[in-house]
Amino acid sequence: MSNFRYKDKCVLCESKKLTNVVEFPNTPIANKLKKKEVDDEELSYPLILSICEDCKHIQLKSIVSSEILFNEYPYRSNSNQTTASRLIELSAEIECSLGKKDPKTLIEIGSNDGFLMGQMQKFGWQVLGIDPAIDASKIAQIQGMKVIVAFFSLELASQLKQDNGEVSLIIANNVLAHSNDLRSIFKGIYELLSDDGTLIMEFSYALDILNNLLFDTIYHEHTSYHSLISLIPFLFEFKLEPVKAVRFDAHGGSIRLYIKKIIANSVIEDSISNLIKIESNSGVDKVSAWKNFENQISNLRISITELLNDIGEKNLSIVGYGVPAKFATLFHVLSLDENLFSYLVDDNKEKQNNFGPGTKLRIFSPEVLKNDPPDYIFIFSWNYSEEIIRKIKSNKLAKVGIICPLPSFSVIRI
Repeated sequence: MSNFRYKDKCVLCESKKLTNVVEFPNTPIANKLKKKEVDDEELSYPLILSICEDCKHIQLKSIVSSEILFNEYPYRSNSNQTTASRLIELSAEIECSLGKKDPKTLIEIGSNDGFLMGQMQKFGWQVLGIDPAIDASKIAQIQGMKVIVAFFSLELASQLKQDNGEVSLIIANNVLAHSNDLRSIFKGIYELLSDDGTLIMEFSYALDILNNLLFDTIYHEHTSYHSLISLIPFLFEFKLEPVKAVRFDAHGGSIRLYIKKIIANSVIEDSISNLIKIESNSGVDKVSAWKNFENQISNLRISITELLNDIGEKNLSIVGYGVPAKFATLFHVLSLDENLFSYLVDDNKEKQNNFGPGTKLRIFSPEVLKNDPPDYIFIFSWNYSEEIIRKIKSNKLAKVGIICPLPSFSVIRI
């Protein structure tokens, strides 16, 4: 397959000492939804997680080309209230802590539909988005925001600096884990960021992935699964350092880092050193911990299979709620039987009338549940479970129960 290869060196330190820790079954591309039930062109690719023996970075050994992954990208920042509320709160926090910058210039790497940029504009920030996804970028452009449809790189950063000068803020939320060329990206960030500027980056935290069994956040788009143990030495190489860390519960467990250029007498909050200690005690940098992670997935697979088979034997119906990127890994790693599901629903209109990756299950609007509620709803978008459960209960969208696979497998009776 010309669009696939095995990576032979660490994406951070470039060491060739990579050890496989989790080998999943082949899975389809997470965000590449099928347009028809039978799609001969849909491919499944190896999904292998490895650890670098030198810097302890967790990353995919199996790499699919960026063009395949991101040219058509159905994720939208404003597709649910939970994410929208978090981004609104983030914009207010940034304005409070960094709003005295002059000029207030912002570049967002991975700007998607421009929702966060729109919030920042309300506070008077000059915004520019960088994103390779054509359809998502058009949404931001229609709203009057400038977006460059491209992958961020040192070359692009140098051109932007030449044209417009340095910027005081760069935001990269849940995008830097996607890149297979982080060295070029961070060279570009250093080039473009003013001496007193700030980089804010968010990502699914490797510590939470390990501790909370968040295996479904592992898919082909996510090349890296960052911990501070491996990330900080990498940042130092580019004369950058994290000065503050904030953990929050998005995607089951995420972290937001505030990063600045290294200067004398810089103020670094205790949140950084505290997390390094926690990571060291967790085993996030150990092969044995990730092998235990793999065993826990096997146990979960057995438990969920027993439940779904029991529901099927009773001729009760199941509908899947949500087709996020994590759906592909969750569905196929757990070896779920698509014959036990009637169909799928998702709030994102751009996903509706397609089929779930690697399945023959059509995606509908959740409105169809009102006319014919199934016996059970299986929540694939479990990171929004509170919002979804409220909706199911208030609108009586299920008859018997709600199945939530992660972060703790549970069945909620209606």
